[in-house]
Amino acid sequence: MTNEQILNKTAKKKKNIFFTPWLAIPLILMVVLVFVAMLYSSGRSYRIKEQQVGMVDDGFVPEYDGLSEKADILVMYDSTRTESSRRYYESVTKVLNTIRLDYQACDVSTDKPRPGKEQLVLFCVQDFDNFSADDFDRFVKWMKTGNIVFFCTPDFTSGFSAIYPYMGINYVDEKEIVIDDIYFNDDILPGLKGETLENTNLLDVTSLCQLKKGCNVSMTETGHNAPLLWDYKTDTSYVTVNNNSLLDSKNVINGLLAHIIVKHVGTHAWPILNSMMVFIDDFPAPQPEGFDERLKEQFGYDTQSFFMNVWWPDMKALAEKHGVKYNGVFIETYNKNRIPPFERGYASVLIKYYAAELLNSDGEISLHGYNHESLIPEGFPNKDGYHGWESEENMEIACETVRDYAKELLPDYTFTSYVPPSNYFSEEGLKALKQACPDIKVISSLYYTDETDTAYQEEFSETEDGIVNVPRITSGFDMGPFDTLLAFSTLYEDGAFSHFIHPDDVLDDDRGAAAGWQAMSEALDKSLTQVKNGYPMLRGMTATSCGGAVQRTQRAKVTTEEKQDGDQKYIAVEIENFYDEQWIALYTEGEIDSVEGGELYQTGDHDYWICCKSSSVKAVLK
Repeated sequence: MTNEQILNKTAKKKKNIFFTPWLAIPLILMVVLVFVAMLYSSGRSYRIKEQQVGMVDDGFVPEYDGLSEKADILVMYDSTRTESSRRYYESVTKVLNTIRLDYQACDVSTDKPRPGKEQLVLFCVQDFDNFSADDFDRFVKWMKTGNIVFFCTPDFTSGFSAIYPYMGINYVDEKEIVIDDIYFNDDILPGLKGETLENTNLLDVTSLCQLKKGCNVSMTETGHNAPLLWDYKTDTSYVTVNNNSLLDSKNVINGLLAHIIVKHVGTHAWPILNSMMVFIDDFPAPQPEGFDERLKEQFGYDTQSFFMNVWWPDMKALAEKHGVKYNGVFIETYNKNRIPPFERGYASVLIKYYAAELLNSDGEISLHGYNHESLIPEGFPNKDGYHGWESEENMEIACETVRDYAKELLPDYTFTSYVPPSNYFSEEGLKALKQACPDIKVISSLYYTDETDTAYQEEFSETEDGIVNVPRITSGFDMGPFDTLLAFSTLYEDGAFSHFIHPDDVLDDDRGAAAGWQAMSEALDKSLTQVKNGYPMLRGMTATSCGGAVQRTQRAKVTTEEKQDGDQKYIAVEIENFYDEQWIALYTEGEIDSVEGGELYQTGDHDYWICCKSSSVKAVLK
């Protein structure tokens, strides 16, 4: 039974919410607001712009899988000793697949750890307890001429003490220290060189090491001058030590990991998205009526008038300044009803005004839900106290309700993306959503989640059922140090900045309202400025456009080869599964002078982005 049938069947039992006496005053205020809105713009008219990067429909191409017995990279891990080693292995191999590098895997608990002479070893083992004496001796001998990255936090009380000289270590203090402020000595994460991330709250510890002369330290814990990441090169070996456990948390420093690896590999390129997205959750949506005392004192407006006359104009100014195209996240009502019939939303004209504003500024509107109840079944564990839906059918009817309501407001607009309320989602919810809203192609949940959380976590990827995952990475008007690290790490690995905010942050002290709207808008401006200063070529996108970029990137296979033609040295780049254009990241120790077949942008001392206009690109070296 559809929602309309249920509503008709129970019509006699319902009260008409539009004529409830106590709603008279807010309705009058609503009429005034709508009239003002119509004076400012054609709130009932909107234009639909073609997607900046269109979706492709040529079959499914699986994500890259670089596991190969012939690879020149060997990932060593221990599946039995620690949970961390397994998580490190998963993080490292995920990044290797993203940046298109093949690898072999060696589980030292079952396999003989015997690196090849020319192999790069990515060491995700915290001790040598599963090494036999012969295996350990062979490993130490290899290290004298080896190429290795220690991605674990070494257990310096174990056999590591025997290889201190090859790791660039003179002495290790047994006392561990808590990581607080992090200083970036070089451009190991382009955009953060010379920056200090203060009060990171990473809940991470490190060992205080005294290093050999000649070590190059990329990251330092400033409170104790503790080296967090360093390189140690000799005439015969190249060693990098990651003296922290940030890889224990999925996706936090994947870009840092990627840069470490390509520095060891040398010249290398991989496909990226070049996408800058800002989502506005719960917008357009019913706004609270009445007054917020702080906003009334500062601006003299009731809450809805503040959003229309101050908040939204300021948000549009930020978008214009930074080249942002907002992705609004539409919700019909905030009731908690999970059993049909589902009442219709009543603030339709004001919502349509904001919807038209979004679309007329080249933005996109994603569906968020009939209400803010996550599409999860009853009993689904979550931190936000959602009780879940008693049936998939009820989820589907609710999705049909918001679909029909949205089409009434914007009859010519096709909704192609979805954001799960509070980022909780389930297989049942996905099935109900796809059944009710078959035009949905893109889902945007979270890129980073706490491992204890059950929120819906995504990578930038396309799945076999035709859904493209375009996750949100950072949040809040003030990103803070942790989100800054996360943002620049993802920019290096995926070429993406994906941020989300909530309009009602300005009403919540815990989310910044205590500082006031001006401070909040200035904080967002500062964060966007920092991102654009590091990556000025970033393309403002919405979720569906980024979905098209994700499809192209997942399909793309990039190969690089250093060549010479007479006196001219160059890097030949070939792209398989090339469409209209493809952005790539390129690392090289050489300095690029010009590019044929693309547009060149430098992001770091040895890092470049190239907008490839053809499947063959030539990067000419100076």
